[in-house]
Amino acid sequence: MFTVAKSTGHDILADIWNALLKALEEGETFESFSRQIRPALVRKGWWAEAAHRRQAPAADGRARPSLPGRDDLGSVCRVKDLFAKSPANGFQRQCKCPLIAPRWKRALTNMCGRFTQVRPWREIVRLYRLTPDQLERNTAARYNIAPTQDVPFIHLGKDGAQSATEGRWWLVPHWAKELQNKYPMFNARSEDAEKKPAYRDAYKSRRCLVPADGWNEWTKGEDGGKDPWYIHLPDRAPFSFAGLWAHNSTLDVVSFTILTAPAVSPIDKVHARMPIVLEEDQYDAWLDPAMLVLDAKGLLQHNRGAEFEFYRVGRAVNSSRTGNDPSLIEPVAE
Repeated sequence: MFTVAKSTGHDILADIWNALLKALEEGETFESFSRQIRPALVRKGWWAEAAHRRQAPAADGRARPSLPGRDDLGSVCRVKDLFAKSPANGFQRQCKCPLIAPRWKRALTNMCGRFTQVRPWREIVRLYRLTPDQLERNTAARYNIAPTQDVPFIHLGKDGAQSATEGRWWLVPHWAKELQNKYPMFNARSEDAEKKPAYRDAYKSRRCLVPADGWNEWTKGEDGGKDPWYIHLPDRAPFSFAGLWAHNSTLDVVSFTILTAPAVSPIDKVHARMPIVLEEDQYDAWLDPAMLVLDAKGLLQHNRGAEFEFYRVGRAVNSSRTGNDPSLIEPVAE
């Protein structure tokens, strides 16, 4: 096991942070992450073996000196132990080491960790070509949709017609033998999702659309807390996230994930990434299982991100346990 050692600067912490974000989001194991980043850090002297941190007594019984910088670090952190898992809010930083704390203070908030379906179902489905029996749906407005909850999404049925199905917002690959919340799979990076084992098969033939009319991102508040922002179209019209879906017959679970990309202006003011909101004229092509993967990936360039605006809302939405209430999307006084 390797541990974070003292660095001559803080840039390496940002590098570790970014690499860890990517590894967690893509469902990679910590061991895989460690193998990728460890060699470069060792070469630069920024990582040290844990065994060196707890020096064994010398043969004469006298304690051996610790490595230089040990006292400055304050306490040894293992990268694997920097986060504690919270099912509602993703991975929260738990390390308190003085050297690391200033740059790792903000909790990890995955992009698009909440979205809304507030508009009436009949208005939402105008975006699609559903059969008449699916136009009527007894659905209440939802102001705080969180990962692992069941949400309707649009895909092609066996007959080739568009169909609305309830699915778990946290993709469960068709080959999974059990449900897991260890790795966040409610978002997938559009840059390379087609190469990842968890998403590869879905990308080929099970692409989907996720109806929404807004979503939340977070920034760090002046008091250190998380300030949520509600992002929506100017007219509050519904739209569709680009997604991937899967059916696991062993577990009898239908699920989906939302594809993300680097944020564009003005959304980049509140988060570095954003869910992909497809233009309506790309819906049919995106859902078509006959379209080659690379061609489908090209459709994601038709992202409506620049059309959105946002405002700050109350922190009640930070908890997935908060009730379904219209106040969750009401602006707060600046």
